[in-house]
Amino acid sequence: MNHFIQRYASWKNVLILLVIMLCFYFVFFPLMLPKGEHAVMLDTQIGYHAGDVYAVIGNYSDAMRQRYILSEITLDLVFPLVYTFMFAFMIQLLYRRGRLALFPFTALIADLLENTGLVTMMVLWPEKLLWLAAATSFFSALKWILVLASSLITAAGIVVYMKKRSNKM
Repeated sequence: MNHFIQRYASWKNVLILLVIMLCFYFVFFPLMLPKGEHAVMLDTQIGYHAGDVYAVIGNYSDAMRQRYILSEITLDLVFPLVYTFMFAFMIQLLYRRGRLALFPFTALIADLLENTGLVTMMVLWPEKLLWLAAATSFFSALKWILVLASSLITAAGIVVYMKKRSNKM
């Protein structure tokens, strides 16, 4: 993976991934995600209590649950790859350290585990697996912590890059 990141890390690819990410936020997600009064998106929450997950799922109609499942197994499989590679490429370009550029993949793993838990709970509804809801909540919180850490690593790299650049002028 290090070789792949080193080979394809470029500001052009970061820009392409950023545009794709914006398309997800402003086009794909609004089209695919469930709509309605009770359309709470669990995977946008930082964490939640196991019982709350099933209260939200219980408020979904069958059609909303199906739409949520579809978005999780399509869009939310691709989207984590987009933001992961965007962060990895940026970190590689800013720090030139292959191992550090692998850090965003920790968020990818947490995100995919969260998505797996959400889909499983939706598919098995009305059966309630509180241990799975708790684990999914943990992976959700972990994902957001790791995304924040990736953002901070990237931001720090940008600050150092800009500082070095201003010293050369």
